[in-house]
Amino acid sequence: MRSLATAVLATALAGCHAIPAAEREATLETKKVCCTEVSQFRYEKLATGASTQFPLDENAPVYRFDGNKSYLKAFEIDEAANRGLTVKSYFNGPLIGQYLHPAVLFLDRQFKPLPGSPLNMQFVQGRMFGGDSNAHMFGGVRIPSATRYVVFYKQSYALPAAVAQLRPEGSIVMAGTTPIYMSSSSGKRIELERAPIGELAITLVR
Repeated sequence: MRSLATAVLATALAGCHAIPAAEREATLETKKVCCTEVSQFRYEKLATGASTQFPLDENAPVYRFDGNKSYLKAFEIDEAANRGLTVKSYFNGPLIGQYLHPAVLFLDRQFKPLPGSPLNMQFVQGRMFGGDSNAHMFGGVRIPSATRYVVFYKQSYALPAAVAQLRPEGSIVMAGTTPIYMSSSSGKRIELERAPIGELAITLVR
């Protein structure tokens, strides 16, 4: 994760990662798939209004989605209308750069796929006061009313990664009785990189 307190360091060193995404992909390809059918996944209960945070990484089960291997996390929810999911994806390591852009698979009670909208995400910078102090990607998606099961996995790399636009940062200092704004960093654009692992925080809303 990446906190606001390291904004200047992230601006200077953005793009540096402990493990490149290509290496993470190579590790994924060595993993054995857990199941032959989506009905064999382990589904955890998620109630409406509940939130949960979890890693999608080398310790997660692996399945082939449309021929491509991915780590996965699966949930069981109650069938109802007018529901949605909000999703946060935190950056891997201390810097803004590498993240998991998840795809969301909706299944009915017979484990048949349901049509749904793709999860679009945008960059949200961390805030020192109020809100999440860690920078992250954020998005939301509506849930088809017949959905009983929800599965998170990696989105196709065919889609371009997002760009993080940092806001200018600074502080207020006093010159006698006069407040003066001192800029510590200017806004900067950072090209982001998708990876097959990440930390997600989701909320089932209505």
